[in-house]
Amino acid sequence: MQDESPCRLPAEWETQSAIQFTWPNENMDWGQDAIAVQERIHECIALITEDQSVIVAGQNVDSIRQELSDIPSERLHIVEVTSNDVWARDNGPITVQYQGKLVLLDFQFNGWGKKYPAELDNQVTKHLYQSGLFGQIERRELSLVLEGGAIESDGMGTLIGSTDCLLDKNRNPHADWNEMLAQLKNQLGVSRVLTLPSGQLAGDDTDGHIDTIARFCTTSTIAYVQCNDPKDEHLEFLQSVERELKQWRTLAGQAYNLLPLPLPDPCFHPEDGHRLPATYANFIISNRYVIVPTYQQEKDRLAIDRLAQVFSNRQVVGVDALPIIKQHGSLHCLCMQFPEGVINR
Repeated sequence: MQDESPCRLPAEWETQSAIQFTWPNENMDWGQDAIAVQERIHECIALITEDQSVIVAGQNVDSIRQELSDIPSERLHIVEVTSNDVWARDNGPITVQYQGKLVLLDFQFNGWGKKYPAELDNQVTKHLYQSGLFGQIERRELSLVLEGGAIESDGMGTLIGSTDCLLDKNRNPHADWNEMLAQLKNQLGVSRVLTLPSGQLAGDDTDGHIDTIARFCTTSTIAYVQCNDPKDEHLEFLQSVERELKQWRTLAGQAYNLLPLPLPDPCFHPEDGHRLPATYANFIISNRYVIVPTYQQEKDRLAIDRLAQVFSNRQVVGVDALPIIKQHGSLHCLCMQFPEGVINR
């Protein structure tokens, strides 16, 4: 059982009211891929709005509305916001239940440890809130640098993450593990934090976000990226992850049900040839769908079929993420979910 706490971080599979995206524009680094990325986001929005609302933050509201003219207007909330990039998972609010009320936690975002400009991204949540979108729900601004892609919650008090990311000195230079643990417990209501071994996928510039490696699917099931190819550079890291996961126990003391996802065949940037962080773990969970990133290869179907085994109450579908991973993120990185009660649809 979870320790008594006034705060709880819901799991992603709990009923949602909305999912937030940021719309790409010509001032971002997408270049000729901007249209393709817009199309992939549009595809995700079309699926999600079958059963819930979508928030789109972006410039030129009229243009975005025209692009999304096929989406039911009552489920589409477009807010004019200027941003550095599209990664709503990492600059969007993390919603908790605090003493029976919903609270939007606005953590600091500094471009994954000051790797990229983030001044505008760090203001996205504030501007969304100031638009009146969230009504009377409280927004709480915090000093801790924390990205949504760095943590996974089972909704019962367990958080999983990576110390490489959480303790990065370019994010929180004065925090040691005990202080970080105390802040996570205080702000998110978690009773324990399980961490993966040091490492990350090639091309990942987040310092090892958990949502590229391992994801809660239920309170007792974790999907994770598996590698058995002795020629692949990820072999040692991902096998150490697998060994660690096998040691973990649920709050009830049972071993987790582990669902291995294949490591996609290597994907390379077409310009300079560096390997991109392709992963099937970066899937979106909405009320009706699990939307899996695909990479135009045979392993796509295997990943979808395996996730369908644990998400029997949702339709598991694929969306081509090749244009998106050129900027080192995938589908889950593009969005942030809001639990039931945040947005009235």
